[in-house]
Amino acid sequence: MAALRERPELNIVFVSMSEPEEAEHFRKKMNSPQLYICDPKAKLYHEMRLEEGGVGQFLGPNVVRAGAAAFLKGNRLGRPVGNPKILGGTFILGANGRVVWEHRDKDASDFARVEAIERGLESI
Repeated sequence: MAALRERPELNIVFVSMSEPEEAEHFRKKMNSPQLYICDPKAKLYHEMRLEEGGVGQFLGPNVVRAGAAAFLKGNRLGRPVGNPKILGGTFILGANGRVVWEHRDKDASDFARVEAIERGLESI
C-alpha cells in the first residue's frame, strides 16, 4: 500500500473486511488517495476464491523476514479486521468486469509489486 499511495494516477480500489469508519480511519492514517470498498462479510474475497492460509503462510521464514524489514521501516501490525487468515490478492478487471490479470498471495509476505500491476493495467 505504501508504494501504491505514491501512484494516485493508477485506477486502484482496495477491498477491506472492515466497516466504513475503520477503513476511512486507516485510509487517512496511511495517507492513501485510493478508494476503499468495505466488505465486512468477505463476500468479494469468497467470490474471488481467496483462501485461508495455514500456519506456514503466516509464520514461515519469508513472512518473518518481510515482517522484520517492515518493522525496521516503521510499519507496525494493526488490529486484525475480519478473517485475518484469508490470503489477499490483486485483480485487474476489464471493461466487461472479467478478471484480466491476477496475483494471488502465496503467503502473508507476498503481494503484487507495483511494476506488475502497471503491466497488468497496460494490458487492458
